[in-house]
Amino acid sequence: MIESFVDLGYRGLTLGRRVKLSQVRPSSGYLETPAPMPVGTAIVIATDEGHSIKAKVLAIHEQTGGSDKAPGMTVAPELAGEAIESWWRARVSYPDEPRPSTTELPVVSRTSSKPITVRPRAHAVPDDVPPISELVAAAAKDIQPAGGNTDVMPVIRDVPNDKATMIMPAIDQELLEQLTRPSGEIEQLVRTTGEHEVIDDGKQTMIMDAIDPAALGLLDSGNSGSFSAVDEDGNGNGNAQAGGDDKKPGKKKRKRR
Repeated sequence: MIESFVDLGYRGLTLGRRVKLSQVRPSSGYLETPAPMPVGTAIVIATDEGHSIKAKVLAIHEQTGGSDKAPGMTVAPELAGEAIESWWRARVSYPDEPRPSTTELPVVSRTSSKPITVRPRAHAVPDDVPPISELVAAAAKDIQPAGGNTDVMPVIRDVPNDKATMIMPAIDQELLEQLTRPSGEIEQLVRTTGEHEVIDDGKQTMIMDAIDPAALGLLDSGNSGSFSAVDEDGNGNGNAQAGGDDKKPGKKKRKRR
């Protein structure tokens, strides 16, 4: 018995590599693979010797609990050529399985002497359909209430109103034109009180001259961007920076004698 490992292909795709070929028979073989192909699939078996054997899947065996048989599929090879046929025959280890017989089933003779009778089927004859008018009349009787005819709802009439209709006066077009005219007349019409009137006192607005800090002695000779700050009592407390950060004066140290 020669163990063989082959590669499987399907339409140019690789199905498996180093697949074990076992139970080799003259007309079939078993490929141990966890993913068998469906029955009737045409595959290609590639051997280490460079042979490509076409085969067809005959049966599959899936993984089942308690079974010692590895999952795989039984294939029937096409032994075309002497090299492929000799390679396959060298690995045959089992005879072909017996095929089921195709003998005809025995004919069972009848033991009863009664003839066979066939019952005729009962054909249902449809009844005559009543006319539509009768159907409508029957349906109207079911809809009609037991108390008699349905009362007709009285028509609701409009209640007359004693008040006369008020007619709005027409808009005076001249007054409307005056109100929308872009002139000063609209201010005279809208203005009713003198509460918000602007009164001119006749005085002109005075513009002050710019103050020179150097003339007032506010600038130090060393720092051009700082000036002497004055506290509320009028005493100077040192130089203040232009950025607004005031520095507290440091305490004087006494000399030890």
